[in-house]
Amino acid sequence: SGENSAVLKSLWPVSPEKGAALKESRQFSLDSFPNLLPGPVQDGDEVKIDGKSYKVFRRFLGPPGWSVVFLAPLENVFYFRSFGIAVSFFIGIIILLTMMWEIRSNRAKDLLSESEERFRGAFEAAPIGMALVGLNGRWLKVNKIVCEIMGYPADELLKKKFQEITHPDDLQVEFLNLRRLLDNEIPNYQMEKRYFHKNGNLLWTLLSVSLVRNKKGVPVYFVSQIEDITAHKQDGDRFKKKVEELERFNKIAVARELKMIELKEKIKTLEQGKESA
Repeated sequence: SGENSAVLKSLWPVSPEKGAALKESRQFSLDSFPNLLPGPVQDGDEVKIDGKSYKVFRRFLGPPGWSVVFLAPLENVFYFRSFGIAVSFFIGIIILLTMMWEIRSNRAKDLLSESEERFRGAFEAAPIGMALVGLNGRWLKVNKIVCEIMGYPADELLKKKFQEITHPDDLQVEFLNLRRLLDNEIPNYQMEKRYFHKNGNLLWTLLSVSLVRNKKGVPVYFVSQIEDITAHKQDGDRFKKKVEELERFNKIAVARELKMIELKEKIKTLEQGKESA
């Protein structure tokens, strides 16, 4: 969560049995699990937390009992995106912790397979493009939305590196951000980035990237979230062109008006000279 007051709290009340199990697991180092909401919420609900209003987006995943809940601040869409990034990252951490706990419970093979299925379901059901990218830039795993944005089938995209389809003017900024991630200077970054579609067209995207490390702190791969904003950028370009056209027209009109004023002054001077003669 991006709100410090919500960290390590449950969305709605935890049963005594569940609370005891969580406490026993020592995953959160808490004696109790205070809740933010009085009860479970459904998709489309509006709730208030600490005086702030939120829109609820809830999606149920494949395995029973699993769902993803997004709370979007009604007054600002940007916070919804940021919260979505935080929730996705938090889900990844929970899945990794669940995998570690299950491996230690002497049921490693079956439970590891189940955890992988849960991750795959969350990955594929994400509302925006999601990808795992290797440290060398090669696409390791992509969901359906990434393929639709880029225009490549998954098997073809996985043979490429992101550098091959990135606009060259954006590579320097991205390499700088990736270096800062690897050096632990920042936890994640977000930027507007241009890709080349398979058909050669230029795409504008909103890219969010975080780094996954193993338990020893060694970088493993990047998690990328990709949203197509080409239409939004094109609308902005069209508006800019209209403004430029209006400015040019205004300059022409002003120039003509000045010439008319100058001509009128000359005529007036000539007429005055005639009268004097």
